[in-house]
Amino acid sequence: MQSLWKRRKKWIAAALVVAVAGGAWAALRPAKGPAGVPVSVREVTSGDLEVSVVVSGKIEPYAKENVTARVRGRLVKVLVEAGQMVKAGDVLALIDKEDLVRKESDARVNLEVEQLSLDKSRKTAEYELAKARETAEQSRKKMDLEKKNLDRVQALYDSGAATQKEREEALHTYEDAAAQHRNDLRRVESIETNDLGTEIKLREAQIRLKRQEWETSARDLDESAVKAPMDGMVLEVPVDPGDYIAPETKIAVLGRTDRLKIKADVSEADLPLINAGMAAQVTGPALGDQKLSGKVTVISPQAVTKEKEQTERTTVPVTVEADNPGGAGRPGTNVDLRIQAARLTGVLTAPHEAIRESRSGKETLVVRDGKVALCPVETGMANDMVIEVKSGVQAGDLLILNPPEDLQEGTPVAVLPVGARPPSLGVR
Repeated sequence: MQSLWKRRKKWIAAALVVAVAGGAWAALRPAKGPAGVPVSVREVTSGDLEVSVVVSGKIEPYAKENVTARVRGRLVKVLVEAGQMVKAGDVLALIDKEDLVRKESDARVNLEVEQLSLDKSRKTAEYELAKARETAEQSRKKMDLEKKNLDRVQALYDSGAATQKEREEALHTYEDAAAQHRNDLRRVESIETNDLGTEIKLREAQIRLKRQEWETSARDLDESAVKAPMDGMVLEVPVDPGDYIAPETKIAVLGRTDRLKIKADVSEADLPLINAGMAAQVTGPALGDQKLSGKVTVISPQAVTKEKEQTERTTVPVTVEADNPGGAGRPGTNVDLRIQAARLTGVLTAPHEAIRESRSGKETLVVRDGKVALCPVETGMANDMVIEVKSGVQAGDLLILNPPEDLQEGTPVAVLPVGARPPSLGVR
């Protein structure tokens, strides 16, 4: 009797296991009949569609300038290093200036000596000129006096009160005085045009030469301190202290960073979407939360083909220029470019997951009256999230996302709440 009871208990336990397993299987089975196949859907919406091309690029300085030495000498000190920001006028390096100081001093002394000689020559010439003018004035007065005496003797001669000899003596005396005055005037003219003019001109020419020599030596002395010609970043310093520097030796390379260039490679597929002048947004880890605004400035006319891991990839170089307020963008860092290729208004859009390819073209599955309706569609432009639907559906239509391949037209479906996922089971 007890053995029979034990066998009954085993049968009851087995029946319970079967019942539990059957219930679990029933719970996991897809819903049939009126409940329909569970599906996730999204509504076709009408609105604006912004299409962007996203590529990676590298920042380059907007402009580069080589800073070169102007003088010859040993490099004493280098005050900057690559990556350092500088302002116009900052000293980048120092060249030994001992010889330059001596040359500047000698040139300045020579200029001062020539200036003193010029001043002395002017004073001497002015004194000689004043003396000659005074002599000429005295001879003029004597000539005038002798002219009056000649006129008096001539009048007496005409009246018979003077002799011929007295008249001739008066005439000769006047002529001698007039000749002397003419000589004195020629002396004045000679001093003005020759002695004074020529001497001063020669001295002034010498002064100009000495001044040029001094200005050159002073400029060389000043340029022994190599200075930054502009604000920017030090990109390269190819010299070291102790190097012997000749004129035109490159001391540093500076890059302008208030504005940047970003070079990127755009795929052949995206190239038709891009035109010069399009707005671009620049982001990247090196920029932190800052976003730079720029524009496409150059689209290369020549494509570039590169081979990587035995696969060829053809791209077209594109340049974007952007302002760099605060200098956050640093040359050499990698950034992402989002080029706004197009902006469509008032268009129908659908998620990419709702559109699939078929032999006849693109299609989507629409929920209508609780069942699947197959709709061929014509699509247009797209971004990362949605695609433009030109025909085949209307605003408000519910499109099935990621439909199973065996989901057929006319199949009853149950629409899941937004965010819920249907079970990963095929349609039975």
